[in-house]
Amino acid sequence: MRFLGKVHSKKPGEKYHSVVVPELGIYTQGKDFEDCLEMVKDALKQLLEVEVEVSAIGKTSFSVTSKDLKPLVGRFLETMRENSKMTIRELTAKLGKTSPNYYAQYERGESLPSMELISAFVKAMDPKSDVVISVKKVV
Repeated sequence: MRFLGKVHSKKPGEKYHSVVVPELGIYTQGKDFEDCLEMVKDALKQLLEVEVEVSAIGKTSFSVTSKDLKPLVGRFLETMRENSKMTIRELTAKLGKTSPNYYAQYERGESLPSMELISAFVKAMDPKSDVVISVKKVV
């Protein structure tokens, strides 16, 4: 699973480029493209305590993945849920479940949901979502 990010060119008078990985709620900045990728890597390592691979895709885009996807998927689910302004209890009820732990285990990064389950979570949070997640085996 890969999450896409974008480096935005610095505007005249600014010292840094802005960087965003919207599905993970990561916003940072860097002096140049390579520095931006390192800043994303460092932010995720500090936030999630996980090693990530950040790979350039062209001159302004990149992807983020990890051998341990549970923390990344958990962060993705948390970001999506917070953006939809739902509580864990509200989302759990919308999914037709009674225990908030049914969903919370995934958001905490304790378990890795299937792609079908991730899709069901995203649709419950935002039926109009255009989030695309690609699947790639990391070796």
